[in-house]
Amino acid sequence: MRVKEIILLLLLCVAVGCKPDDDGLASAEFAYSDRISWVEQTQWINIYSSAPWSIEAEYSTSEEWCRLTPASGGSTDQSYTAVAIAVARNESGDERSVDFLVHFPSHTVTLTLTQQPRGARLPYIELPAYDESATQIVATHYYSTAYNKSERNYTVLYDTKHRLPLWVAYTLHTSSVNGNAGRADTWEYDPKVPADGQPDLSRSYRGWYDRGHMLPSGSRQSSEVANAQTFYYTNIAPQLNGFNTGKWVDLENRLRTWKGSGADTLYVVTGSVLQTIGGNETVERVGSYANSEKTSSIPNYFYKACLKLTTVDGQPHYKAIAILLPHTDRPANNRLTDDEIMSIDALEEKLGLDFFVNLPDEIEEEIEAICSPNLWGL
Repeated sequence: MRVKEIILLLLLCVAVGCKPDDDGLASAEFAYSDRISWVEQTQWINIYSSAPWSIEAEYSTSEEWCRLTPASGGSTDQSYTAVAIAVARNESGDERSVDFLVHFPSHTVTLTLTQQPRGARLPYIELPAYDESATQIVATHYYSTAYNKSERNYTVLYDTKHRLPLWVAYTLHTSSVNGNAGRADTWEYDPKVPADGQPDLSRSYRGWYDRGHMLPSGSRQSSEVANAQTFYYTNIAPQLNGFNTGKWVDLENRLRTWKGSGADTLYVVTGSVLQTIGGNETVERVGSYANSEKTSSIPNYFYKACLKLTTVDGQPHYKAIAILLPHTDRPANNRLTDDEIMSIDALEEKLGLDFFVNLPDEIEEEIEAICSPNLWGL
């Protein structure tokens, strides 16, 4: 008789719709990073619950600098909700944080979001030193993997005056490159940069200029979202057709072979150069067929700064190399010349930049002084 009663109770539970959420299994997490830069942006909280939920914010300062949409929800036919967090700029000189208390019927989840102060830099190994300004904006894009893990896609330093990415920094490794995501061809404005400061590239640049990727679409095949983000206008620069379809694409393919296998990682900075240090190169502009008025500056050079990390017997080993290509339409061939291959130090001297500043100083100084093309199959 006792067994029958238990069975009846279980059947009744199914009939009235008992859910894991009612037992405290509802969850909430940031879709991307819990530590963000100072600029205005949108972050997301993923909530998994078909039971009612609500969010309240507790700030470390008196200013309320986030807006949640929606701030509550939950229904019997919806188990997933993406909550948008509109984040204001942090113009202060101090780091600030906010605790989001996500209340479920049986428990509360606390998520802490920390925003860096203006001028603070992100800690990623691939990043060069940089300074943000009213016209130069740093934005980092993330995506979720098949296992719902947040993955960094790329970081861009974008110049809204020139409507041009000055550099895009990213990693190449097996888990991000391999896959069959295909080519999104979505071509859209970067939501983290004011649209007025971006060209309209829904159609290509005018004349002989292609929409040239800084982070190639072919290097983000593990995720359709990651691939679509490579079509943000902030990842695109005007490139002469012969350059884009010749020496540039050949270099992109070469870097994918440099990524190695397993846990190996290639850290890359791809950049555009208007003028070298001490140079007097002429800088012209070009519009697009979609909007000829919102013009972009045309780079005179493009470069790639590469840092390879290989782990052997649990120990990290680094090597680095840089390539600087003149932006010409029809190179004689796709072979890299001795003048185009150089050490990181040599590239820094030409451009006035400082690459891989988040490495330990002793490692940075050692590897950036070396140029060994033979170690890279060149």
